[in-house]
Amino acid sequence: MRRYMVLCGHEGESDHALKLLRAAHDMIEVTRQPLHSGEVVNLRIGINTGPAHSGVLGTKRFKYTVWGDRCAARTHTRATHERPSA
Repeated sequence: MRRYMVLCGHEGESDHALKLLRAAHDMIEVTRQPLHSGEVVNLRIGINTGPAHSGVLGTKRFKYTVWGDRCAARTHTRATHERPSA
């Protein structure tokens, strides 16, 4: 299972939550139909709001990452509420 985090908006932008809700709705609509290969895409969306920070870390192997209380909340929620893989 692949996991992704989406961030939307920046400081001072007032409609970031609405943009994120529209993106989530569009993702759900797209995944209602199977892929051309017949594979079904399972999707679970959780939305949280609050500040986050992002940047490039490292000196030899660069990695773009996001951190902050909202990201920690997502990790904690995922760890405590997901069913174990078989």
